[in-house]
Amino acid sequence: MPVFVCWWWCGHNRAQFSDGKLVSVRPGESVDPKPCAGVRGTILTAEDLFFNVPVRRQALRSATEEYSRCVEVVSKYAVHYTGVSFTCKKFGAPKTDVHTLTTASRVDTIRTIYGQQIARELLPFKLNNTEYEFKLEGLTTNANFNVKKLTLILFINNRLVESNAIRKAVESVYARYLPKHTHPFVYLSLMLAAKNVDVNVHPTKKEVQFLHEEKIVESVEKALEQALAGANSSRTFYTQVCDAVFKRSTTIIIVWSVPPIFFLVAY
Repeated sequence: MPVFVCWWWCGHNRAQFSDGKLVSVRPGESVDPKPCAGVRGTILTAEDLFFNVPVRRQALRSATEEYSRCVEVVSKYAVHYTGVSFTCKKFGAPKTDVHTLTTASRVDTIRTIYGQQIARELLPFKLNNTEYEFKLEGLTTNANFNVKKLTLILFINNRLVESNAIRKAVESVYARYLPKHTHPFVYLSLMLAAKNVDVNVHPTKKEVQFLHEEKIVESVEKALEQALAGANSSRTFYTQVCDAVFKRSTTIIIVWSVPPIFFLVAY
C-alpha cells in the first residue's frame, strides 16, 4: 500500500499515513505522532505508487524516463523559486542532477541548469496591467540564440502550468526573428487575480484558462516583441566553410543590423 511519511518542524513529530489515515509504524504500536529529531522543513516520502491502479502503473515508462521527467519539473521550479535551494539526485547515484543555491539569482540558476549559452542571451522584461489585473515577469533569449525545441517555463500564480494560447503567441513572435523550425528559451511568471483563473480544465490540472485570456495573451506577445525589438538592433552569425581558393578553413562573420547593412569578414 502507498505509505506517506511526514516530519513536521513544529514539535519534531513523526507520523505515518496510509490512504489519508494515521497508521502505526509497526503492528501493535500507537498511531499517534511521535517525537523525533528533525531539521527545518518537511520531508514527504511516497512508496509503491499506483499499487491498486494497475492500468496507471502499466502506463509508467522506464525508470530512466520517469526520472528525467522529475528532473525537468524540479529544474523548472528551481528557476521560478529563487531564494530556495533545490537538489535532485537519483537514488544511489554519487552526484546530483540538479543543485541550486539560495543566494543564486534567476539568471544564475538558469546558467547552472541550462547552461552558459542560454544565460548570456537572456533579456528581462516586466509588465503590470491594472485593467486586466495581472503582472508579468519574464526572461527570454534574444535572436542570437535558437534551438530545435521550444523551452517554455510558464508559471501562473506560482504554479507550473501549460497554456496553448501563450505557447502559440511566443512562437508567433519568434517566427519573425529566428530561422524556420528553430525556437527560443522563455521563462514567464504570470500573476493573476485568483478569481480569474480556472484550473479545472485538465485532469492533472497542468493546463489552465483565465478571464480576459485573449487580451492578456496579446499583452504577453507585445511585451516579448518590445524586449526583442529593443535588444536586437544587430545580430551576429558564425559559420565555417571550406575555402577552395585558399585551401583552408575560413570563418565567416556576418553582422546584420537595422537599417539592413551587411558586413562580411573572413579570416
